[in-house]
Amino acid sequence: MGAELLVTVVDQLVSGIAREEPQDDTQATYAPRLTKEEGLIDWTRSAPEIHNRIRGLYPWPHAYTFFKGTRLIVLRSAVATAGASPTIPGTILRVTSEAIQVATGDGELAILDVQPEGRRAMRAHDFLLGHRLATGETFSNS
Repeated sequence: MGAELLVTVVDQLVSGIAREEPQDDTQATYAPRLTKEEGLIDWTRSAPEIHNRIRGLYPWPHAYTFFKGTRLIVLRSAVATAGASPTIPGTILRVTSEAIQVATGDGELAILDVQPEGRRAMRAHDFLLGHRLATGETFSNS
């Protein structure tokens, strides 16, 4: 859709029929600078909200959580399921070879790529080779 619109606008510019519209300054809003603290994942939010936050905060300041007192940056995720989860948000529900399934306030989130504090980015599979995560353990906010 974007490519088609671009061709249309370029054609209008070339032919001289494109018209400019000034921005309505009364509708403009200020977007404050992002801070690191805004990256802390609130597991009580819904899976789609958390997933979008992870995507929106990449590459900086990153979305993160804590596991056993250590900061864990979440680089990539996917919404696993929607709907109420029967357990406490932030609880690890399943660990597969590809992802870490986590309960959220509404649905489940699959964590696909992570970066442990002071380490390189890696797939969840590689992280799991060096870290034992058990069903029922939780990610925390500190």
